[in-house]
Amino acid sequence: MSDNTHKLLSSLAEDPETLERFKKDPEGVMKEYGVPEDHQKLILSGDKEKLADEAGIDHNKLQFIII
Repeated sequence: MSDNTHKLLSSLAEDPETLERFKKDPEGVMKEYGVPEDHQKLILSGDKEKLADEAGIDHNKLQFIII
């Protein structure tokens, strides 16, 4: 998983302001962070198990950010 994707996911899990912006405009926030298009699709798919595995992030953190 790209560094940009990992930074976004970490920010969504730790920063309530980024999470709120993401809920309102997920594509805009992902572009702001430079998340690659294939990762954007994965994030928007809502498949948190696959996303957590790909990103190497604890599954519990992702429960707060999947829309």
